[in-house]
Amino acid sequence: MRGAGALVATPLPHSAAGCRGGRGKPGRRPSPWSHTSMNCLQSSLPAPLLPSLPQLDVARQALHNRLLRRRQAWQGQVNGERFEVSIISQLPETDAAIVLPARLGPAAMQLHLDAPLLERLLAPLDLQRDFHSLPQPLQSVLLEQALLPWIEPLEQELGEALSLDADAQPWDFMLTLQLSEQGTRLGVLGLGLSAVAGETVARLLERHLQPARHPLPALHLGLSLQRGWQSLSLAELRSLQPGDVLMLDCPPGADGLLVLADGRRQARFKRRQSRLELLEALQPINPNTENPMGHDADDAQLDDVPLTVICQIGSLEMPLGQLRELGEGSVLALPEGDSQRVELMVNGRCVGRGELVAIGDGLGVRLTRFASL
Repeated sequence: MRGAGALVATPLPHSAAGCRGGRGKPGRRPSPWSHTSMNCLQSSLPAPLLPSLPQLDVARQALHNRLLRRRQAWQGQVNGERFEVSIISQLPETDAAIVLPARLGPAAMQLHLDAPLLERLLAPLDLQRDFHSLPQPLQSVLLEQALLPWIEPLEQELGEALSLDADAQPWDFMLTLQLSEQGTRLGVLGLGLSAVAGETVARLLERHLQPARHPLPALHLGLSLQRGWQSLSLAELRSLQPGDVLMLDCPPGADGLLVLADGRRQARFKRRQSRLELLEALQPINPNTENPMGHDADDAQLDDVPLTVICQIGSLEMPLGQLRELGEGSVLALPEGDSQRVELMVNGRCVGRGELVAIGDGLGVRLTRFASL
């Protein structure tokens, strides 16, 4: 029987052996990917790769992401009517019935109105002639009059004057909005924004339109059902044979842990016959600390590397949206199979199989199969 170790909730990171920073072994050329930290993370790309990659402006890309972030719709009152604004996908230029040059304070922008929105704006004017047959200056005057009920509240909110302009200026970003009034769609408004106007609009969106989560229905995340664990050195792990029994450390007041595949969140559960009942929502796990070994660790030291052996009773997959809804009292079905037969996992890999056994008031696992390490 192997002795009990300290309670550890998640496996340690993969061994950092072979990732020595820059020094290398005698006679071996150091790898260009080596890094001075034992976590083997690469802080930047090798210089020869950079010229072949597309170049992006960091500030421009950040503003682009702020403008097009998925957001909840804004709902409010405009002229006493219930009004709703939501962000939709980019408006193709051919869908615009008219494009109006405009300015937000000193910043240039364009208003792209689709046919239904233009018709709705012009309806109160009761025009006797076709709008598109009118001279451009007159079109601008009529549209500014039609937009006035919307412009005044926007100017108060933005703290900037909003006006139509005579000359069109190029835009850097396109933001497309679906406008609705009293639950009825009015049409689509595209905003062609300069960088300066985009910054102002981005601040307005962040103040009034809360971020919205994407349900990502096709994204399934893996979950493992862990009954217990034991900390062993590499030498102890190598010495295991079928028939050996490991005592398991178990979560207090629970029958096991539901652990997200990346090992960063977990929740305790109680077993209810063929089901599991969560005792809490998924909780963040403290990240494992970096292996304290120095660069000159030899084989004897490697044999003392602590490893966490996880006793896993099953695994399952769940859509992200369903995973977000898990909380205290949530019930999950146990995976099919013999719940007494378990897998022994080290760093996410199965190294053996066993069966659960009672050891006094504690719990253990008897090895039935074990891989050669």
